[in-house]
This record gives sequence, C-alpha cells and structure tokens, in this order.
Amino acid sequence: SLRILRCSEGVNCMKVDDTSIACGLLNKCVHVYDRKTLKLNLELYGHTDHIWCIDMNSKYICTGSWDASVIVWSRTDGEKVYTFEHPDNKEISGVKIAGPRIYVSSLSGAVAVIEELEEPDEDEIFDLKMFAPSRTDLGEIYSMAADERFLLTGHTYASTSLQLWTITDMKSKLIIRENKSESIIWNLHLAYPLALICRDNEVLDIYHLETKNSLKSLKHQSKVLNAALFRGIIVVGCQYGLMAFWNLHHALQANDEVIDINHPSCLKILTEHSGAISNVHIDDSELITDDYDGIVMLRKMKTHSYLKNIFENFCDNF
Repeated sequence: SLRILRCSEGVNCMKVDDTSIACGLLNKCVHVYDRKTLKLNLELYGHTDHIWCIDMNSKYICTGSWDASVIVWSRTDGEKVYTFEHPDNKEISGVKIAGPRIYVSSLSGAVAVIEELEEPDEDEIFDLKMFAPSRTDLGEIYSMAADERFLLTGHTYASTSLQLWTITDMKSKLIIRENKSESIIWNLHLAYPLALICRDNEVLDIYHLETKNSLKSLKHQSKVLNAALFRGIIVVGCQYGLMAFWNLHHALQANDEVIDINHPSCLKILTEHSGAISNVHIDDSELITDDYDGIVMLRKMKTHSYLKNIFENFCDNF
C-alpha cells in the first residue's frame, strides 16, 4: 500500500500523470520517473537557478525557474524544444499547460501566454501569444492554478489579492482584495467555484469565488504549503512532514469561522514524511506526496489502511 521513491536531491515541485512522475529538484535538475516501476527515465539539465514550477502533457514537460526562464522539453527524449526568457527578467512562479497553450506567471506580476504553432518549423515550435503586464495595485504573483475555463493567480502588494481570469481570452473576471497582513500566497488549488488558499502561515482558507467570500479557515500545527481537493476531502501538506485530511462538507457546516485540527471535520493527521511536504497529488489510484528531503511517497488508495477509510464514503459534490 506504500511505495517510496528516493530522489538524489530535495523536491521543489512535482507533476504526476498516469505514466510518469516529474520532479523539479533543488539541484536545478528535473528527474522523470516511470510511475509504475519508479525507474528514472529522464534527467533534464538546463536551468541555472531553482526550478519553481512544472507541468506536462502527453508531448511536453514545461519547467519555470528563478532564472527567469521557461523551458519546454520533449517527453520522448528529454531534448529542449523551446526556451522562453521572460521580458521582465523576473523569477517564474507558475507554468500551466492547457491545450496548445502554456500560461506563465512571474514575480513581476505579469502573465504570459505561449502557444504551440500550428505549422512549426525546426527553429520555432512555440511563440508568445499574449502578455498581460503587471498591475502596480496588485503586485507580484507567487502562485497560479488553472482548470479548463479559468486561471487563478495569487498576488501580493500591501496585502494579498486573488485574480480570476477567463483562460481563453485572458480577461480579468474578478479580483478579490483580502486586506490580510500576510504578504505571500504561496500556493493555490482551483476547484471552481471553490479555491484553496495557502499563505505563509498555518491557515488554509476556503474561498467561494463567485460570491468572493472566505467560507472557512482551517488552522494547522505548522505552516501550510499546499492543498488538494478530491472526492470532498481536502488534503493539506505542511511543514515538518504533517499531512491533514478534512471533510469539506463538515468543515463548511462548522459554526466558527476558524476551526483547528481538533474539530471533527479534521479526519486524520499523518506524519509519514520527515521533511516539509512540498506537493500533493491525488487521483483514483494513489495519493502521492514529496518533501524537501527528496522523498516521494506513493500510497495505494484502495489498500492503504487510512486512505481507504477516509475516501470510500465520499464523492466530489458537497
């Protein structure tokens, strides 16, 4: 029910699909493993600073780095297909592949859209399609999330803000100004109309984007680094290897605006990791997490003693 993959360096970012696990390591390298056998298939070298974000589809792996560049790699042989140097020369905070497009966010506060050409030649496979410049009233972008319809960015200036974009034309659909003292939104999970907001503190906020309301705040024992929503269960990865499981429906029904891990909606706390959990991936097959010590854990959903009891009675609706 539990498999362990030991990377050569700490894992900063991770993307998982049905066949592969791609990890951006702290040594500026990308390792791509076979999900079934855990065999190392590709080693990708090219960035000169930390790899902050990663995404992939059936053809490409896309990485964004603090060296202000995005590299698109071939999944077949690991060769570089395209390199995008950000016009603002600022760190890349997010990359998302959606169809033929790659969406890129930066600490400059700008969002760039790179598109695969319909008739590419040997030298030009992608081209810059759109560029939404930074807004001085919103500030930097440290995090980005996307689904089929929307793009969500987390901004920081004097306080934190959220901006929702329509993904087809990159028009701003709404802006939520939070007036919170925390200056950084580290991570986002978009499950429209809900959004999970991770900041530089111990609290995970659940937002309803259509009403622009914060529905509930979930307080943990250590800083929240990331979160995912699956079958009505929120999985939260924290510092010190802590992972919390919350029943979304029960949490939203709580009387208090802020609830902690002693509330009945917090179903389980796991401490299987020794280091901070940097990423959480969950699907029908496995719950996969990694940490800054370079450990990737793969847990079988149907046989893991805790997971099978947590998820078997819940569905996506709440």
